[in-house]
Amino acid sequence: MTLQANGRPYLAAAANGNLAALPLLAALGCPWGGRARILPLALQDATPDRQPNTPLGNSRCLHLRRDCSWQRTVCSLQGLRALVAAGCPVKWSAALAAGRRRGEAEVMAWLEAEAEAARKRGRSGGQ
Repeated sequence: MTLQANGRPYLAAAANGNLAALPLLAALGCPWGGRARILPLALQDATPDRQPNTPLGNSRCLHLRRDCSWQRTVCSLQGLRALVAAGCPVKWSAALAAGRRRGEAEVMAWLEAEAEAARKRGRSGGQ
């Protein structure tokens, strides 16, 4: 079996509430995909007919496949936290922008706190 290199297994697990699968996928070496795009995707409503333009810059749905039959991949706050805890690479500016579009105060508060903590870790050499 070959693991998909686009991060979709993590997105599917988090969106479906299967949070226990996230560290297992990481332990198996499942790739997160490039450009730190999983967290912003997890923050968005993924109904293909409502959002034809994705952060990927084309008309593919947010599930990273053309024949999308899912209606939503938006993750709960618990799912978002689990993605980050499992090691999801994050570009915080993109995640914050996606969080603003989502428009949930609790999610934005968490994103802002995580982004600030990441900024401080970066400034202090990761300590």
